[in-house]
Amino acid sequence: MSAAFPAAPAEAYAGSVWLKVGIYYGGSARDESNIYCPDGFIYCIGGRSGWTQRMDLSDYTSLTAVPKGSHVEVYSGDELVISSMDSSGVLMSAAPAEDSKIITIDGDRYRDGVSYLASGGKLTVINYVGLEHYLWSVVGAEIGPTYPIEAIKAQAIAARSFAIANEHRHSGQGFNLCDSTDCQAYKGLNREYSSTISACEQTEGEVITYGGRVVNAYYYASSSGETMNSEDVWVSALGYARGVHDEFASGYEWESSMTISELYSRMKSRYPGYGEIISVEVADTAENGAVRQLLIETTTGPLYVSKGATFEEALDYAVSGCTEARMPNRDTYTSGGAYINFAAAVEMVLRNGRMKKYGDQVLGVETGDPRDFTTWEEFFEAYKKQHYLFLRAAFVQQYLINKIRATHFAQPMGSAMHDLCMKHCVDLHQEQVPEGINFGYFEFMGLGTVVDSLAAVKKLVFEEKKLTMDKLIQAIDANFEGFEDVKALLKSAPCYGNNDDYADEIGRELDRISVAYAGKYGMKDLGIHNDCRYVPFTSHVPFGKVVSATPNGRVNWFPLSDGSSASHGADVNGPTAVLLSNFHTKNYGMRDRAARMLNLKFTPKTLEGEQGTEKLVAFIRTFIDLKLWHVQFNVINKETLLKAQKDPAKYRNLIVRIAGYSAYFVDLSPDLQNDLIARTEHETI
Repeated sequence: MSAAFPAAPAEAYAGSVWLKVGIYYGGSARDESNIYCPDGFIYCIGGRSGWTQRMDLSDYTSLTAVPKGSHVEVYSGDELVISSMDSSGVLMSAAPAEDSKIITIDGDRYRDGVSYLASGGKLTVINYVGLEHYLWSVVGAEIGPTYPIEAIKAQAIAARSFAIANEHRHSGQGFNLCDSTDCQAYKGLNREYSSTISACEQTEGEVITYGGRVVNAYYYASSSGETMNSEDVWVSALGYARGVHDEFASGYEWESSMTISELYSRMKSRYPGYGEIISVEVADTAENGAVRQLLIETTTGPLYVSKGATFEEALDYAVSGCTEARMPNRDTYTSGGAYINFAAAVEMVLRNGRMKKYGDQVLGVETGDPRDFTTWEEFFEAYKKQHYLFLRAAFVQQYLINKIRATHFAQPMGSAMHDLCMKHCVDLHQEQVPEGINFGYFEFMGLGTVVDSLAAVKKLVFEEKKLTMDKLIQAIDANFEGFEDVKALLKSAPCYGNNDDYADEIGRELDRISVAYAGKYGMKDLGIHNDCRYVPFTSHVPFGKVVSATPNGRVNWFPLSDGSSASHGADVNGPTAVLLSNFHTKNYGMRDRAARMLNLKFTPKTLEGEQGTEKLVAFIRTFIDLKLWHVQFNVINKETLLKAQKDPAKYRNLIVRIAGYSAYFVDLSPDLQNDLIARTEHETI
C-alpha cells in the first residue's frame, strides 16, 4: 500500500491522539464492570488530545462501576468513590511510565484507561487508549507476528490510516471505534507481540494520504486475485480505491453461490414486503467480471399496484403536497384526513379517560385507575382501548366528509383536466368517480412520544420495578418539578430512533394495529383506502399544547415528536439508527399505509468537504435500500438558530426545512423555531 500511496511523515499527523474504543456495548453492555490495577488509579477528564487529572485514587486497586439512571457510580467494596462519573471521565492506571499503564477490565488486560456510559440500566464499557497503544493490539490481531517486518509495517500504516479516517464511526454510541472487525480487530494486551509493536514504533505517525487527506484504508485477508472499484462495492468512487490485479493473491480464487430460496430468505429478512421471486438475471458486472447488479422480479409490485393501479400508472406518478405521490387521471380523492393525537391516548390511560387541560371532563374510555394495573398487558390493553376509540372517531368523521363533500364543493377546472371525470361526466368532488382510486389517510401524531412513553412504563414500572405507577403519576402531575430523578430515570429507558429492538417492537405493534384497522374498515365502510400516515407538517407543535407531561420525560405542553422522527434529543445512536428504527417499525407486508416524514439535523462540519458529501450520499443510499418514504435535512448549528432567534434582522435570508417544505426561519412562530432548535444535532454519519 505504501508503494501505491505515499505514507505521510509524522508531522502530517502530529500530536498525541487518544481514542475511545468500545469493548462492551449494545447487546454486550454490562450490568456492572470490575477493574483492577496493581498501581491504583487516577480519575481524570480525557479527550482526543490527552487527559487532565482530577482525583488521585492510587490507594484503590480494585473498583466496580454500576449504572444509576443516566450516570455512573464507582465503588470500592461498599465505599462510594465517585458518585457521578463525568461522561468524559476516565479511570487511568496510576503507573508512572506510559507503557506501564495496564488495567484489567472485566477479566481482560488493556492499556491506559477505562470510561463508562450508562443507559437503560446497562454500562457501555470503553477503553480510553492512546492511538499507538491501540495499534499495538490491532496490528497483532490483524496480521500477527510471523510475517516479514516490512509487511507488518505496511499493515501498521494502513491500520493507523483507517483509525484516523474512521475516528467518528461510532460517535453516536459514545466512542470512536469498536473492538470488532466492523472497525479493526482489537484485543488489548492479548494480541501484542514484539514484532508488531516494533513495526508500529518504526512507522509512528505515518499515514496514507490522497489529495491531502488521510485515506480510508480498507484491507482484507485476501483479494482473491482482483480488487474492485469502491463504487462497485459501496457507493462513492474514491480516487485511491481503484480495482487492480493482485499477483500476490493467486491461488485464493473463490466463488459464491446461493439458491433462489436462500436469496429470497435474505430479501425477506431485510424487506418483508417482497413477494416470491419470479426470475433473476445479471444486470451488470464489474470490470473484473464480478456481479455488480441483479435484476430480481417478484410477485409483489409497488404499493399502489396492490391497491388497484397498473404498473404503468404507479410509475407515472406526480409529487403531491409535501410528501405524497399521486397518479394523474387515476387518483380521484380530494378530501384531507384526520390528525389523531395518540399522545393524548397515553395521557388518558394515566388519567382514566381524562386530560389535565380539560379537567374532569371524560374524553376517552374510562379504563380505570392505572395504579391498580399489575401487569404491562393490562396497561397496554387500556392504551389500545383509547387508541381504537380515536381511530373510530376519525373514521366516522371521514365517512361524513365523504357523504357531504359533493353538496358543498365543485371543481370545474380540476374535473376538466381529469380524464375519468371527463369520460364519465362527473365532478371530481363526487363521492365516487367511476374507475378512480381513492387514497385517503389519517395522520398518526406523536409516534416517538408514544413509543418512548410506553417503553418507559413497560421497562421501569412493570419489568424492572424501579418506579411505581403512583410515583410516576405524581411526577407527571408536578411536571417533574421536584421529581428530577424520576425524569432522568424515564429518559434512560429504551427510545425509538436508536435501532433498539425493545422500543421498536412497541412502535411496530402500534403501526400494525393502526394499519390493520385501516385495512378492515377503509374500503368496506368508507369506500376509500384510508391509510395510516405519519406526516404532521407542523401540527405536532399545537397538538403538544393540549397534552400534559408524558412518561418519556416530556414536560407539559411541549411539542410532540414529529412524523416518524425520534423524540427531541432521544436519538443518541446516530442518524443511521433513526433510519433503522423507521424500518423496523413499519409493517411492510401490510397494504393500508402511506407516507412517513422524517426530519434530521446535521451540523455543517458533519458534511463538509468531499468526505462529508460521500457520507451523505451513502446515507441517502441506505435510506433508499431500506425502502423508506421521505427524509429531509437541516444542515445548521444550534448556535446559529439561537442567534437568528435573538437578532432576526441579521438572518432574514436563513432558510430551513420544516415539514416537506422550506421557510424563512425568522418568519416561523417562536414555538416552531424552538421545535427546530430542540431537534437532535447529529455530528456524525
